[in-house]
Amino acid sequence: MAKAFRGGIRFSETLRAAKETALHVPLCVFTPHIIHLPLQEGRTNFSPTVIDGVHVRVGDVVATDPTGNTPPIHSGLSGTARVEKNSRLTPDGKPCTVISVIGDGLKTAAIPLPPLSNTADPSSIVQRMYDGGLVGLGGAGFPTFRKYKDKTAHHLLINACECEPYLACDGRLVIEQTDTVREGINYLMHAGSVPESGVRLCAESDAVTEGLHRIADGTRWKVVRLPERYPQGSEKQLIRAVLGLELPQGVYPADWGILVSNIGTAAAMADAANGLPLTHRAVTVSGVVAKPRNLFVPIGTPFRELAAQTEPLITGRQSQLIAGGAMTGRRLVCADAGLPKTCGGVLVLPIESEEESPCIRCGACVRVCPSGLMPYLIDQAWLQQEDGLCADLKATSCISCGCCSRVCPARRQLAARITHIRRKGG
Repeated sequence: MAKAFRGGIRFSETLRAAKETALHVPLCVFTPHIIHLPLQEGRTNFSPTVIDGVHVRVGDVVATDPTGNTPPIHSGLSGTARVEKNSRLTPDGKPCTVISVIGDGLKTAAIPLPPLSNTADPSSIVQRMYDGGLVGLGGAGFPTFRKYKDKTAHHLLINACECEPYLACDGRLVIEQTDTVREGINYLMHAGSVPESGVRLCAESDAVTEGLHRIADGTRWKVVRLPERYPQGSEKQLIRAVLGLELPQGVYPADWGILVSNIGTAAAMADAANGLPLTHRAVTVSGVVAKPRNLFVPIGTPFRELAAQTEPLITGRQSQLIAGGAMTGRRLVCADAGLPKTCGGVLVLPIESEEESPCIRCGACVRVCPSGLMPYLIDQAWLQQEDGLCADLKATSCISCGCCSRVCPARRQLAARITHIRRKGG
């Protein structure tokens, strides 16, 4: 029996209708003329494995993490590689080394890795996760091989709860790529030594739930239909809703015998098992547009080109491009930056006023916080530079869902500030 998690919000009928519209738009392949691959992801600094001017193929490794903690980056185009130091072709406009690949239009593929057998042992599957460049495609981007390495779990939750408004690309994968997703889930199940009865496929919408039933047909996997409530797709909230378990702060689900993977990661696992690394992903282009699009594109596709594939209803200074979802996405500083592995949405939205008013102590942020925090008090402590009080108020338990800012009548930038505190560990 699914159980409700604490807090959260239910979106308006308008936003839910926009999402439903996008869910009925089939995936379409789009190939740009160029891709941009930043060599800095979070705290990881990659080293290029190609030199300026060399020819690369689809699937060639172009950069690796010297520490081995993050899987390599592969090219999604065939063409000429350009290595530019201190490039600002990044979503936040901050300089780093960027590898661009200018496509030759041939889509020449690299020699694939040998396919895994259906009886591959867990260590072989985990190694393929690394070699295939897999990270969590739901947004967090945690390296998949590190989540599954040396794990024996009781539960595997496959997350198709695309709870952000507007976004529907995961749902399209469920509907359109049934066999691929099923194959990927099988590999994930074996990688984590999860019993077949411990696999649960989770969704919020009727159409996606029907797709999950087709995927689970002939197995002992369970399909769980959850109520539409944001942030249902967040890892700890999903575990609470499906398993009724409340994980303590600082505890990884895998340490409790629970593995959670996004539906897109499952599809990518199937491709990797068949020798194809992660070079492409599904993405929804939506927002205030005439018609949303669900596209299957090379990672590194410029955001500007993605936005151009639909018809924005607002342009110029009144509009902004958001990388990701309306709740957790970030405004793009550089629209020519490349789509990262973790980004499932490109939104055209109006620019809203960021002028803040004093907190009126209404408590709305407290009521919706799924982590049970008191955002307005953390915000006050941060503004007064009281780091110790921020720690006492458990600011690091924030999941950066944005619910607090969404409901704040004073337009306080609560989520942004608390996320800043969490990232610096304060």
